[in-house]
Amino acid sequence: MRKLTIRRNKAYPSRFFKDKVYIEDAISGEITINGTRCRKLGTLKNGEEAVFEIGDSSLKVYIITDKLSKNYSNDLYQIPEGSEDIFLSGRHRYNMASGNAFRFDNNTSEEALRNRTRGTRKGALILAISAVIAFVIGFMMGLGVFDGEPEPKDFATEDFAITLTSDFISVDREEYYATYSDGDVVVFVTSYMKSDFTSQLDFDGFAETMVEVCDCDISSLKSEGGQTYFYYDARSERGVWFRYYCYLYEDSECFWLVQFVIDTEQEQDLREDVRLYAASVKFD
Repeated sequence: MRKLTIRRNKAYPSRFFKDKVYIEDAISGEITINGTRCRKLGTLKNGEEAVFEIGDSSLKVYIITDKLSKNYSNDLYQIPEGSEDIFLSGRHRYNMASGNAFRFDNNTSEEALRNRTRGTRKGALILAISAVIAFVIGFMMGLGVFDGEPEPKDFATEDFAITLTSDFISVDREEYYATYSDGDVVVFVTSYMKSDFTSQLDFDGFAETMVEVCDCDISSLKSEGGQTYFYYDARSERGVWFRYYCYLYEDSECFWLVQFVIDTEQEQDLREDVRLYAASVKFD
């Protein structure tokens, strides 16, 4: 056995997230990251250094933030075969497409760079998913699938509920807790376990962290009607500008991010609908 030491250098936007360290293990692995079966070694807080015992064979080490984004927001380091102790360091580097992923220092192997490129492409695809869903459901609307006057309709899971309209459908996307769309509005729901963050993170800290991760100015964080939110604009690969209204919530176990995505040209027509949808969110 030998020792693997990893130091996570401080990075402001990700200071409240706890990273998870996984190592390749085909026998006792508990999750699969980009096709590699891995088991958890431990966690790393911002500015923390940890020591783990590993075997002498050549092994892949991954650092992820959460299991939902593990296949695109990660970094891979290939540990060479041998008996000498290993020291690695790195920090989070902002990139919207890769989810503000951790990056090992001096990690320039061909496999590591290929993994980063693959992750960035997946992340970029997720950023553009609103445009894809809107196009598909818009096509369905053109065929008359959603004819008739919409009525309020509840969408609920075991922990989350929202009132939208009968024009909405649920779309299964593994990157999100839930996804809904009616062709004009796309709703992305993401949950974050409080236990995955450092203990000092409260709701205000979570809200500020989400603003920073989305590369927005803290002045964009607003409170309206008892709801906390911020918004930003992003352009799809087709050149269409979308506005992301990001509403923030919490229950006893999780923080929640609910994003309402609309075409910026429809902002005036849909803003009030978004307010009503956001106000209807409930948790069990």
